[in-house]
Amino acid sequence: MKTQAHQRYENYPGVTTVLGVLNKPGLPKWANNLGLRGIDSSRFVSEAAETGTLAHEMIVSYFSGKPCDTKDYSANQITRAEQALSMFHKWAEVYKPRAILLEKSLISHRYGYGGTLDLYAELTIGDRQFREICDFKTGSGPWPTHFAQLAAYRVLLEENGYEVENARLIKVPVDPSIQTFSESQLLHLDSYWKLFRHCLAIYKMKIL
Repeated sequence: MKTQAHQRYENYPGVTTVLGVLNKPGLPKWANNLGLRGIDSSRFVSEAAETGTLAHEMIVSYFSGKPCDTKDYSANQITRAEQALSMFHKWAEVYKPRAILLEKSLISHRYGYGGTLDLYAELTIGDRQFREICDFKTGSGPWPTHFAQLAAYRVLLEENGYEVENARLIKVPVDPSIQTFSESQLLHLDSYWKLFRHCLAIYKMKIL
């Protein structure tokens, strides 16, 4: 499955669409630097997005047990996605995740938005199990928008009756020179939830 446009959930916007109202001041400089090196930034972003999509599909296959279809991807994309998958395997060896929801789309009728979370799972830490949101990133960061995304997913889960004890952002890089995963844990997401609420208000004002 190739990269898809941002989804809508009934008549509601998705989490990533809402967060798209935020300005990203570093992007023009980044794109300019690529141009100076003779790299087309649009093609670079598209290639990275396709690779990230495939890496996510490989992670989903790990939990579902179904084979991942790679026929629509290039050899380079497959190689780099497999690098991310190997980093995911290292992470999974540590926490032994048991998937409860996988690539699940949820809607908040209270706040008027939807989202599709990567993974809601039971993780084993020491001799205890915790129910957590897990979001996998293959690109740069982490950035504040990543944590705002987790905060929005937490509210989606809780509104739909799921307990959330922790949120975890896991970086599984596609860069072969990086041989380990990294992660950020967030027990308190209130400030990022406020950021998301402000973005949601701005989004709704823009479409009126």
